[in-house]
Amino acid sequence: MTSDAQQSGRYTLFESRWLTHASFWLVYYLVFSLIWASPERGYFVSFYLEFVLMPLRILASYCMMYVLIPGFLRHRKLAVFLLSYAALILTAGGLQLLIGHFFYDQLLDGRGERFPFTVASWMRNMVLINSTVILLGAAKVIQLHFELVDSLVREQDSNQKKDALSEERVIEVKSNRRIHRLHVGDILYVEGMGNYIRYAGSDGSRTVVYNSLKGAQSELPDSFIRLHRSYLVNLEHINAYDNETVTVGNKTIPRGKDISDEMLKSGLTK
Repeated sequence: MTSDAQQSGRYTLFESRWLTHASFWLVYYLVFSLIWASPERGYFVSFYLEFVLMPLRILASYCMMYVLIPGFLRHRKLAVFLLSYAALILTAGGLQLLIGHFFYDQLLDGRGERFPFTVASWMRNMVLINSTVILLGAAKVIQLHFELVDSLVREQDSNQKKDALSEERVIEVKSNRRIHRLHVGDILYVEGMGNYIRYAGSDGSRTVVYNSLKGAQSELPDSFIRLHRSYLVNLEHINAYDNETVTVGNKTIPRGKDISDEMLKSGLTK
């Protein structure tokens, strides 16, 4: 399998999701047919009844797993989810009652009696349907939970790699006829001074280079934003900020009016 297939197939028994589902329903059919079997009625009756009721249970379960849970519950639309879930169980319970009557009571059992609708019989069928829906719904929620955990772990690993690259990244600048190697993660801010800029390091160093802020920003990662017309600031070193200023190290820098709090937190605007 490819890596993507391995990721999606982690929660399946076989490489093929179709084979996994088919195997589950086959085992389900055999187990419950044997559970409901009795010597008085014979095994055929139990297997036949489970066979005619299986499609409805499969449909109701998949509606829960692939419509209600990802569509409503996952997006915290709890009221809509509960109403849809109740409607699903009520409808499925009524349909199972009809199927049991016409395909078992009349067709197989030959009783030919009128449709015996009672609230108790409807509730009984709802409980039978609900047991399967709840079982597979819980399995779907567990699957989504593990997928979320995996996603968070991957995101954390990605952020750690970005941070490591940012700390290890080095830029070379020319100052006083010498080439200086500056670690990006150690730069607090860059100050514009006409045709020159000054890199302020966390160790107190100040490196003056013939360049523009725009040119410097093109060489730096997204963690540096243009805070003011004269300053680039490394978001990793911001100590405090208010509506008018930002403190980086021991330096208080004026804050542009177009700089939002979200920009100071994300560093995605360049």
